[in-house]
Amino acid sequence: MKNKTSLNKGGCFCGSIRYQFKESRGSCLCYCQNCRRISGAQSLAWVGVKKTELEIVKGEPAIHIAPNGTKWSFCSFCGTTLFWDRKEYESLTVTTGSLDNPEEFPPEEIGNEEDRLSWDHLYEPPIKN
Repeated sequence: MKNKTSLNKGGCFCGSIRYQFKESRGSCLCYCQNCRRISGAQSLAWVGVKKTELEIVKGEPAIHIAPNGTKWSFCSFCGTTLFWDRKEYESLTVTTGSLDNPEEFPPEEIGNEEDRLSWDHLYEPPIKN
């Protein structure tokens, strides 16, 4: 994972929204139904960021609040999913695919493995010693 003191930047596909943060709090590849539906993919990779660390430097994301209370932020122009947030957590997540350098944040863990689609054998996490 990238040096925690570096400035990490990202944004939506069309460039209407840009954000940055310094410190990450881990990374995950999630297979839950909510992540699949919001991303339109079989899984969603994300990076944890302390809420006070995330700075939106351009634009204003649109918000969708799911029935379970999760707040999803996205670009209302191009549809890029950017963040998800639960008010009871001190961190939120940034979608890895919206980062300028997603290669620097490989998943450190798997979330909701039991929800992985049977045909998805694309990623196996590294074995931790």
